[in-house]
Amino acid sequence: MSRLIETEKSAIVRTPKPRRHRHSRWERGWQGRSMANWRQALRYGYLRLMTLEGTPEAIARGVSCGVFAGLFPLFGLQTLIGVALATLLRGNKIAAAAATWISNPLTYLPIYALNFQVGAWLLGTTDVSFTRDNLLAPQQLIQFGGEFLETLFLGCLVMGILCGTASYFLSLRLVRQFRQWQQSTTRRNHPSQTRAIKPRSPIKPNRTTPR
Repeated sequence: MSRLIETEKSAIVRTPKPRRHRHSRWERGWQGRSMANWRQALRYGYLRLMTLEGTPEAIARGVSCGVFAGLFPLFGLQTLIGVALATLLRGNKIAAAAATWISNPLTYLPIYALNFQVGAWLLGTTDVSFTRDNLLAPQQLIQFGGEFLETLFLGCLVMGILCGTASYFLSLRLVRQFRQWQQSTTRRNHPSQTRAIKPRSPIKPNRTTPR
């Protein structure tokens, strides 16, 4: 009986369990470093923007000009346009150049697709459609026709004005809050350096009443 049970057990074919894919140590390290690099780059950019020289209003105007220029599909000219607008409006040129990176290889496709939809909604056009191939070669945008360019640039203009205005007030508030926090931290850590010196009251001469 025991031999029969053993033969039946040996006849059962055991299907091996599928092994889960384990990421190698190199892959885990690469993913971790990439996320850490992104966080570090964003943190560095934020601190660099907050610590720029100039008034909060000038920095906010520079950010607004850069965002406005970055919403147009003028690759290679966005930085020049942003800096030129910041010069005319007396904004911070470094902030304008940095803010043009709102459109980058990761974000330019959804940004310009949204701008095109806004332009098509304003013009009421349904004949022209936006595809990914329209921006694969930005230097050849003119070949898609005047109606396509009119729709796209109208949407970019409207969204540029809206986003530029919103970025002005947002960056103005952030810069002011950061500088207030920086001043309060300096006063808390170095109270002797920030303590206001009270002016001495002038010594009044003794007046003797004549007898």
